[in-house]
Amino acid sequence: MIKSQNKFWKEVRCAKCRSLLCFEYIFAGRIMIKCRKCGEMNEINYKSTKKVFEQSNNEDEMIIDKDATK
Repeated sequence: MIKSQNKFWKEVRCAKCRSLLCFEYIFAGRIMIKCRKCGEMNEINYKSTKKVFEQSNNEDEMIIDKDATK
């Protein structure tokens, strides 16, 4: 996790070649990003519990499910 402009960000890397795709801060949803280096389509799913939204004041308590990364 990095801090830039007083905001926290997590790296998203390609599952195939590990090149940096982007920085994110997502609680819930999904994204699909095509790697510019190798052409791999990377799908990342984010799932958060209701408790995480209630405790949103603490940025380190995010729960991110990246098991669907391909």
